[in-house]
Amino acid sequence: MPYVTRNAEGKIVALLAEAPADGTEFLSPESVEVLQFVYGDAVKGEMAALDLEFIRVIEDVIDVLVQRNTLLYTDLSPAVQAKLNRRRQVRGGSPMLSMNDDDIIRL
Repeated sequence: MPYVTRNAEGKIVALLAEAPADGTEFLSPESVEVLQFVYGDAVKGEMAALDLEFIRVIEDVIDVLVQRNTLLYTDLSPAVQAKLNRRRQVRGGSPMLSMNDDDIIRL
């Protein structure tokens, strides 16, 4: 998900969970176009896409600070630790300081 259906002007008019037989285009759920369609507003959709990217930046900054011993992981509140751990678990977390496919350092 999502496969998109476009109108004659090239704008998304529908999102589909499965590809229909006509070869509908697939887009990432995080794509600006998909988020603009979901939010019904170009600016809100772009902001949502930027927020998703920025969340990953913040995670990376935390990882670098921990790696350099500037910040102890235990200095973070239990709620923040739980959120970071859950995100890593969902993404297929790996041991501390290992690299994943997109070269992001993770705890």
